[in-house]
Amino acid sequence: MSLTCCDCGAAISRSGVCGRNPRRCPKCRSAFRAESERCRVRLRHRIHKHECRTCRKSFSTSRKVQHFCSYLCMHLGQRSRVLMPCGDPACARQVETTPSRLAKGKVYCSNACAESRFPPPHVCQNPKCGRRFRMKHVTKNPWQNKGKYCCPDCYRDHRWGDHRPRRKRSPLARRAAADKALVTSLRKRCKVFGVTFDPACTRGAVLERDGWRCQKCRVLCNKEYTIDSSTKAPSWRNAEHDHIVPLSFQGSPGNVFENSQCLCRRCNCKKRDKPEGQLRLCLEEEAWGKGVRVRSQRNSRSCEATQAIGQSTRASRSRPQMAL
Repeated sequence: MSLTCCDCGAAISRSGVCGRNPRRCPKCRSAFRAESERCRVRLRHRIHKHECRTCRKSFSTSRKVQHFCSYLCMHLGQRSRVLMPCGDPACARQVETTPSRLAKGKVYCSNACAESRFPPPHVCQNPKCGRRFRMKHVTKNPWQNKGKYCCPDCYRDHRWGDHRPRRKRSPLARRAAADKALVTSLRKRCKVFGVTFDPACTRGAVLERDGWRCQKCRVLCNKEYTIDSSTKAPSWRNAEHDHIVPLSFQGSPGNVFENSQCLCRRCNCKKRDKPEGQLRLCLEEEAWGKGVRVRSQRNSRSCEATQAIGQSTRASRSRPQMAL
């Protein structure tokens, strides 16, 4: 079967190729494809100017026929529209809306007109602000609870004054504030449970005494509070201040050195609020003998308790036993 090219008329040899018969020779086929690609590029870069039927804005596009500038205008243009005046009598603007929005009572051109007719119910309690606002949702934030303040800055200015420092604090200042807050919360817990609170028995003092080593698994804990970058969770090797007998347990010695130990986060999560282990008695004296001066020995209540326990123990050992 003899085939001829439709462009140049040359003979085309079809040597056992499956499929339909070719119309052009290889040379004419490559030239035809190159010309088609050039035409496609010219059509793609050709710019046509149109006017949007919805917003009446002029826009340019490569399409020859296009009635809308965006999908939003296309959806708005395909719906039925209603033209009516703004619901605020002081505003004489015409509002173009849909029948569904009109049925819901949304007849205002802007939020300002709506708030002028129906002002927000809440007033900011900051005297220097005093603006009205509307709560989007009820949260546990102190500045937004029950609609007292419109923003966090008004809450802080009214509570601590507008002369408060607004700059970011240094890491040392943040760490000192966190330690102070931790001690305050620990004092409140001891007061609630009615147990002894030793102000010298702080987290840093207990961790320094134990050498930053977990007293259960004996792993060396992190001195800095680290967070895993992949899981965004605290590291299991973070050092934590644990009470051997929990403060909420009946008969707990309280927040004293004998009842405190260093645990890693994993062991502390496993222990939870169960009284596990034995009270520490002599480790304070050993630490002081090594030169660890992390607290004042004179003002420590746990030091006095330790000495009292030691004296009672020595007295019981020195008593002569009665003969049977």
